[in-house]
Amino acid sequence: FLSETDMIEMVLRIDSELLNRLKKRLGQANPIVVVRLAFSLLDWASREVELGRIILSSNSRGDKVHRLRMRELEAIRPRAK
Repeated sequence: FLSETDMIEMVLRIDSELLNRLKKRLGQANPIVVVRLAFSLLDWASREVELGRIILSSNSRGDKVHRLRMRELEAIRPRAK
């Protein structure tokens, strides 16, 4: 567990409709948990890009592939191998 000195407190303004959609999709009533999950996903995605990987999604058959494009992720330079 993290100590209080390892934590940062934030005040966020988040669109209530967006937050409610995410809470419903994730089955999570606690908005703090939703925000933590979002940070975890962004942490994973940024590490993948840092490793030189691209992030893709597809339908259940594996076709109709889409690449995640996000300006902030594309600004990350892959680490040298």
